[in-house]
Amino acid sequence: MRSPPSKKPKNLMAFWICIGVAIGCAIGTAIGNIAYGIAPGVAIGIAIGALTSKARH
Repeated sequence: MRSPPSKKPKNLMAFWICIGVAIGCAIGTAIGNIAYGIAPGVAIGIAIGALTSKARH
């Protein structure tokens, strides 16, 4: 008998990088230069992803 699939994302790092890029695009649009928003967004996403993956293990 199979167990139901887990609804949690399997790769949290990729999930948080995507969230960071989305937030970075919003910030970049607000300041008028998307490139200046995406880079910190990716960095924030990597930091949060690393913290959550470290907390899971």
